[in-house]
Amino acid sequence: MSEHEVILSKLQEVAAARETVYYSDLGDLIGLDMSHPKDRNRLSDILGDVNVAEHAEGRPMISAVAVLKESGQHEADMRPGVGFFNIAHDPLGLYSGSKDPDEQLAFWIPELTRVHDHWAQAHAP
Repeated sequence: MSEHEVILSKLQEVAAARETVYYSDLGDLIGLDMSHPKDRNRLSDILGDVNVAEHAEGRPMISAVAVLKESGQHEADMRPGVGFFNIAHDPLGLYSGSKDPDEQLAFWIPELTRVHDHWAQAHAP
């Protein structure tokens, strides 16, 4: 499997279970170390490619299930990184591009719900 296929498969599994996954856990799947900027950028590129492909198929942004892992963070405070919002803005045109955390949250939560709903239904018995 390619890196893209490994990541997409994991994202689908997480989405179908209506869960989230840390970027660091995704990176581990393909041998990336999220403490290195080059590896973070590689994962960001893969997630961007996956989102563009999913959008082209009429599906929601599956990387909405990927969130940052920060020490001392409460589960309710988890959210995706800036790359998620950048891709949503350009090239997908789904988001305004605002850096305001409240606007980002207002975009992300419904997108996460769409992802969960789509993949839970797609994997229903």
